[in-house]
Amino acid sequence: MEALAQTARHSLLPTILTDSLIAGNQVVFANDAFLAMAGLDREAILGRPIIQLIGEQADAYGFSLFEAALTCGRSGLCQMQLPREGRGVFPVVVYLSAVRDPGGRTIGHNITFVDPTALLCMSHERDSIYSKVYDNAPGFIAIAKGEDHRFEYANASYKDFVKRDDLIGKTVAEAMPEIADDGFLKILDQVYRTGIPFRASDCPISIRDPATGHLRQCWIDVLYQPVRDESGAITGLFCEGHDVTDRHEMNEAIAALEMKMIHSSRVNAMGTMAAALAHELNQPLTAITNYLAGIRPVDGQTPDVERLIGAMEGIKESAERAAGIINHLRQLTKHRKPSRQPFNLREAVDECVRLVKTSCRPEIIFDNRVAKSATMNADRVKIQQVLINLMQNACDAMMETACPQVLIDSIVDDHGLTVCVADTGPGVSPEAFATMFAWTETSKDDGMGIGLSICRTIVELYGGSIWLEMSGPEGTEFRFFIPWPELSPLGENADPAPSG
Repeated sequence: MEALAQTARHSLLPTILTDSLIAGNQVVFANDAFLAMAGLDREAILGRPIIQLIGEQADAYGFSLFEAALTCGRSGLCQMQLPREGRGVFPVVVYLSAVRDPGGRTIGHNITFVDPTALLCMSHERDSIYSKVYDNAPGFIAIAKGEDHRFEYANASYKDFVKRDDLIGKTVAEAMPEIADDGFLKILDQVYRTGIPFRASDCPISIRDPATGHLRQCWIDVLYQPVRDESGAITGLFCEGHDVTDRHEMNEAIAALEMKMIHSSRVNAMGTMAAALAHELNQPLTAITNYLAGIRPVDGQTPDVERLIGAMEGIKESAERAAGIINHLRQLTKHRKPSRQPFNLREAVDECVRLVKTSCRPEIIFDNRVAKSATMNADRVKIQQVLINLMQNACDAMMETACPQVLIDSIVDDHGLTVCVADTGPGVSPEAFATMFAWTETSKDDGMGIGLSICRTIVELYGGSIWLEMSGPEGTEFRFFIPWPELSPLGENADPAPSG
């Protein structure tokens, strides 16, 4: 921090340093350029929380962006209006650079204030201090002037990203006509017209390679800010962003791998439950056979109509039950993206109990205490996969328990729905606890090995979490939480439930 202060002391850019390890991110340094800009004494600044100092002067919108970046300990740009002592309000671009210790912990911020009016002159003053600041910035930065968005400045990162070096003096539409199809020109027009900044993360953009003429698909984190003159009128736009294509493709690859592993686990689970499903199918099929045998007419006897009707009803119910079992297997083995659709949780638990009971000790008692009105908004089949895994693990843990019991309950609050699965087994061993949610091999001869990790992956797809609530000689309890759609990181962007 001291080295930064020495560098900033002689800088022409207004700069302050804050200490994040002190409550409120207190100001520990302010150079002369900042004092001149703000019209304040150094004694009135040092030791004050930066949020309090800036909050007293900044406009509400700009301050909210500044506060969010500071609170999260991240670097970034924002624009705000600040009052200058005796000279009215003026716009500034604020650049926050997080200062981190060798362990990566944020210990402070280097905060620089730049007059955006001066930024528009950078193309004519290539040796200015402002140009030196942004030329080597890791993110791409560009400045456009006028309603037609004519390039006044673009740093090396920007030129490298768009694969063009002849931007200055051209409009955005002339230099990169392909981005009009992605809607970026409309965004630029809107920011210029309204003065409202535009921020987007993981935003797709198509860039044409001038050498080959081929379009390449990229993804960017981008911020467009209006640039104003001394009177407050908008004269141009300031663009700052980062190429996050590698991050986007990595996230997509991870998501695809997760879906593949979930699908593989589901298919493997069907193999381990094949005997149980055959046993369950045997019951309705045997019933159908018995009904048919019971109504077979004997030579010379008149068929009993009531008996025929009763047998037909029994055959219908048994056939529907068999069809339901087969359909349930088909749904479990489908490979599709997670979706959100309301379903009755108690009924879903009952279906899981019926399935698990066919392959566990007959002495095990299942107690479904989920409220009849409990409704979850998620993919029913995937949530049932979580429930089946937890119930099966509970049954496996009670192979030698005298009074085996599995209890399933739910808790509803303003944030979402929590499901509890408890057993009366001997508890989880310290060795198992250390890796229970990791992708490890199972210790059971006939287990899948990744059951709990799959549970975690499914729950996290909906912005939820799963954890071990309690474990001891009296039993074990697992819980998982699914937030309401509007509170989930997925929001309403989850894929709609498939039709049919």
